[in-house]
Amino acid sequence: MAFLIIFMLLFSLTACSSLKRISIGGKDEGENINEGPPQDMQSLERDLNELVDRVERQALKTSEDKSQAQGSSDSTNEKNKAGGSDDSVSRQSDGNNTSKGGPAEEKTGQTNGDSNDISDMMSELERNIGTIHKIWNRVQPELLKKGADRADIDAASDALNRATATMDSKDGLAFLKTINQFYRYIPDIEENMHPQTPPGLMRITYYARNILYGAFEDDQKTVSGEMPKIEDEWAAVKPQLKKGSESQINQLEVSIDELQNSLEEQNKNLIKIKTDIVLDDIKALVEKQKK
Repeated sequence: MAFLIIFMLLFSLTACSSLKRISIGGKDEGENINEGPPQDMQSLERDLNELVDRVERQALKTSEDKSQAQGSSDSTNEKNKAGGSDDSVSRQSDGNNTSKGGPAEEKTGQTNGDSNDISDMMSELERNIGTIHKIWNRVQPELLKKGADRADIDAASDALNRATATMDSKDGLAFLKTINQFYRYIPDIEENMHPQTPPGLMRITYYARNILYGAFEDDQKTVSGEMPKIEDEWAAVKPQLKKGSESQINQLEVSIDELQNSLEEQNKNLIKIKTDIVLDDIKALVEKQKK
């Protein structure tokens, strides 16, 4: 009899435990709804980073890039002149066409004189930014469900809208600065959702991009002001990183120091090189955290 009573008590405890684990929607009550940001956030971050990389390649041309582009343009013009010498008699017989064609050709060669101009990319950028808007709209209810701050979401939406409106100016640097303001809210939104990667690494990316854009705008206040923020954020992030990341941690630490040293030169080319290395090292460290 005593054995039967003990058996029934154990059965009841097991049944109660199982029932407690069942929650609305058939999920375990013990399952943390904040366990990781929504999957759409990964897509959003990937698309956003790819968009920024493409615009940077177009808008942030160093003097070396411009020299190469100019050399290519001069080479093309020389070939055109050489090819046109064979039918010079024909062109001379039509003076009106020659006079109209010359200046038009020169003007065409000058359309990309402004290194910040992203006119040639507008169709592609409009599609890309449209995709980002769709993902952002779709993911907001889930972010709120996972405890994101409504104020952060609203601020991010405003920043994304401003960046989209800035595209109309076709000024690549202006667009990069405003889209980076949208990016800055992502780590704040994901902070309490237990992401695989510490949000602080995204903040360092944000600050590093601000340094890069400030350098190309000759904004020394921004360039010098963001570096201490990187150092503070890095000090906070390091203890959160996985064991086995020592190689990537050391590499990023060196890159941050190199970026700091490069600021003294106030040279855009140098700062761009050092910032790109920091961003690449952050990507490597992020991937290591996912393994």
